Amino acid sequence: MTPEAGRAGFRIGCLLILTSAFLLVFLEPGSAEHSITLLTLLMGLIFTGALALLAWWSQR
Repeated sequence: MTPEAGRAGFRIGCLLILTSAFLLVFLEPGSAEHSITLLTLLMGLIFTGALALLAWWSQR
């Protein structure tokens, strides 16, 4: 994986995590928007974690 691709993926993951975490503060629990935002947060965490593992394995 090239460093530019890793940085771009990390920025996308951080954008998903930060925006969804910010929105969760203002959304009503139990609403559809809250559920979708939780799903987006989970997807961002999984994506960033997978990217970190991929970068770690490529360094070995």
